[in-house]
Amino acid sequence: TGVQTCALPILIDRRGPVFTIMLVGICILTFPLGMLVAPSVYWLAPVMFVNGIANAGFEIGPFAAVMHYSLATPAEVPRYMALHSILAGTRGLICPFLATFILAGHLYGTALSAGFSLSAVGTFMLWRLSRREASNSAQAVGPG
Repeated sequence: TGVQTCALPILIDRRGPVFTIMLVGICILTFPLGMLVAPSVYWLAPVMFVNGIANAGFEIGPFAAVMHYSLATPAEVPRYMALHSILAGTRGLICPFLATFILAGHLYGTALSAGFSLSAVGTFMLWRLSRREASNSAQAVGPG
């Protein structure tokens, strides 16, 4: 959508990829939470809209972070991208099997709660990293 195409690159340019991925994490938290508390199927429309924005940010953000952190050493880009691909691939291999076992027991609330919990931990870690990055950049600029 237009929001994804226009807003996310501007946000990445102004605030950095870590802050953007943190906001994406907050958006991702709305999906399991919305699924758990929605009183009817119509309440899921805004949840799916926010989830679409989050998916676009999740596609753009990690790649922008790799490029951002490896600007000083362009030779490191392939290593960072390989690490990202390995982690994303491992997640893609493990999570479907884990979800199958959880959902086979009709533990939908457990599956959504587990997803929410893991996403909340990841978002908190990104928040801490973005604060550290902001602090480091403020110290680098110095007073005045």
